[in-house]
Amino acid sequence: MTATEHRWPRTPAAALRMDEPARPPLLSVAVSPDGGGPVVHLTGEVDLHTRHLLLEALDEVDGDAPVVIDVSEVTFMDSAGMHVLFETRRHAPVTIRGARPFLRRLFQLSGLEELFRFEDEPTTPEGRPST
Repeated sequence: MTATEHRWPRTPAAALRMDEPARPPLLSVAVSPDGGGPVVHLTGEVDLHTRHLLLEALDEVDGDAPVVIDVSEVTFMDSAGMHVLFETRRHAPVTIRGARPFLRRLFQLSGLEELFRFEDEPTTPEGRPST
């Protein structure tokens, strides 16, 4: 499997206006191989408007293989993002890697913490430990 990257917005609204610089994408998703299965690296905001990028990336991985979702660079997640993670877990074992305290709290408050395995060590999309 090769690394794949998805970004939203595909054509930022600001890029259509000449007087404003283009905004960075709200969510970047990269999928890379790992010894035990694919690792999905998320950077940015996972919400109702960006969840389709995560869904597209997850559709590319084998449905039965364990998947690691690295959330160490997630800055925001709402219930739509949590729902994608929950649904993914119904089809394959999911490990959440590098969750910041606000995300761990979100998992606790939603009652989903017990449904996932958590790892503290985030990795880069190339599979190296991040520093």
